[in-house]
Formats: sequence, structure tokens, C-alpha cells
Amino acid sequence: MGQLFPWGEGLFDKDDELHVLGPMQEKIDMPPWVRFHGATHPRELRERWFPEAAGLVTLSQHDEGRPQVILEAMASGLPVIASDQPAHRDVIRHGETGWLVSSQKEFHDAVTWLKERDNNILMGKQARAWVLENIGTWTDCAARYVDAYRTVVR
Repeated sequence: MGQLFPWGEGLFDKDDELHVLGPMQEKIDMPPWVRFHGATHPRELRERWFPEAAGLVTLSQHDEGRPQVILEAMASGLPVIASDQPAHRDVIRHGETGWLVSSQKEFHDAVTWLKERDNNILMGKQARAWVLENIGTWTDCAARYVDAYRTVVR
């Protein structure tokens, strides 16, 4: 979970909980202000969590390839707070389509800013628009793969 728990201390509490979804998290000792829900299905994410969530937080300690979970959250209009990693910088425009954080203070500032409903809605809309313009839909992605395969087999 990277710095999420230490940085979230004092920011979240029993009335303002952090919900964690995903496999293998049951092995992690979680503070009392965290509610763990286990692995989930994409349909449940789309229908239950994304509409109700205030944002997606990912504080990876390692660089990754294309951050698909972040892109899917952004495409759903869900604001993202992510660690300032190269892959995250490729898809998040800091302060416009999400937040890139490197310190507890930056994390607190991002969460506090996104707790304001109008800010949250605005950033979610901007994130969704960026993904649709720069990444596209799954149909667009599939078409790019088909084009790539056709190029290879010719």
C-alpha cells in the first residue's frame, strides 16, 4: 500500500473512511479507518464503487507500465491521486486531470481539495475528457491492435 496508511493517518477516520478493493490485500495490517472489501468484478466497480467514490488513490512505490487502473478510473470520471512516478506522469496532468503526490503534505492537500464536491466533479470531468481524447475507448484500442497486427502480418 506504499505510503497510503502513514500519509492517511489523521486524514481519514470512522466517519470518513478509506475503502480498499482488490485481491491479496487481506495480508496487510490495516488501520481501523480502512474498510477492506476484497477482490471485485469490473461490473461492481462500475456500478457501485465508481459512482459513489470520491476518487482513486494509488501510491505505488515502484514504476509500472501503462497504469490501466488509473486510466479506467479517469475514463469513468473518477479523480485520481497517484504517486509521482513516470508512468503516472504520462497519463495525469497534475492539478487538471488528477494529482501527483510525493509527500504527505501533497497527499493531504489533494484529498482536502477533492473533498470539495465541485472540485471533485470538475477534475473527474477533465480526466474523462483527457482519456477520451488521448487514449480513446476500448473500441479505439481494439482497432489500434488490429491495425498493428495487420501491419506485422503483411
